[in-house]
Amino acid sequence: MKTLLCLLSCAWFAGLAQVPAADKPPTYVDPVLIYKPKTDYTPEAEAAKLQGTVYLYVEVSPEGKAENVQVMHGLGLGLDEKAVESVRQWRFKPGTKDGQPERVAQSVEVQFRLEDAGPWRVRQAAYSVAGNLGEVHVKPVLTQYSSPDPKACPADGGTAIMDLAIGENGLPRGIKPQNPGDPVSEAAAQAVGSWRFQPGSTGGKPARASALIQFECVPSAPAAAPPDTQEGTHIKPAVAVFKAPPRYPEEAWLAAREATVKFDALIDSTGHVASLRVKKMAGLGLDEQAMEAVIQWRYKLAAPVAIKTDLEVSFRLKP
Repeated sequence: MKTLLCLLSCAWFAGLAQVPAADKPPTYVDPVLIYKPKTDYTPEAEAAKLQGTVYLYVEVSPEGKAENVQVMHGLGLGLDEKAVESVRQWRFKPGTKDGQPERVAQSVEVQFRLEDAGPWRVRQAAYSVAGNLGEVHVKPVLTQYSSPDPKACPADGGTAIMDLAIGENGLPRGIKPQNPGDPVSEAAAQAVGSWRFQPGSTGGKPARASALIQFECVPSAPAAAPPDTQEGTHIKPAVAVFKAPPRYPEEAWLAAREATVKFDALIDSTGHVASLRVKKMAGLGLDEQAMEAVIQWRYKLAAPVAIKTDLEVSFRLKP
């Protein structure tokens, strides 16, 4: 009898050990940056005192290399190329899924700062070129920059956001500050009016483009320590106040590919999307275009606390 009970018991435990863990969610670990060389300025950007942030799409390989580095939102004057050149040299401890190294697509910010260049920085410059779906679109590139008046920056800092068009001749027009009458916005709008661009193109021909430019002016006093980060489920959720739509990538459109790109996201204490990681890559340019759109989204927060949350973008072909 004891032998029979032992056989039954051992068989039962063996059966438990063979139950597949299909319902167990995978465990992800993000890549960790372990090597970052200095990013150089260009003489043109330094002479113009251009400061700001270049946002890049990067795939971290299972070997920890930065691959498929693409500019999502750039600064111009050669800084975009410098950012790409630098990030391609970065090395990471690879990201993993259930303990195994895997390719991870994520956003990267490269900041350009100069001593004694004044308080103004281009926080984000997003460009969109008009044209038909399926055509190759090339965004405008800034070739001449002037900074807003330093005297217009308040002692506690400020921001300015404006919409504008860029003509086929590379000239800005129709500049519309989102907060007209505000001295900070008016100073930024006046500066942008003097900018010049290499025009965008569609199908190899010059094309009209639209732009959303966001400035920030930062006083010289040291900034306060950033607030703690909390999971979005523990506090009131952030409310979206601006969502840029994605552009359907030509390769996916031609292949009639539909997908939903899901992100692990960090929304910073000012309501900007600070970082993104693709949960599962969709390919055919969908990950890049989704990230380029989402990095522009802005949120209203219940409290000035950074939030970790989930975001997603769906690509659907019209019937």
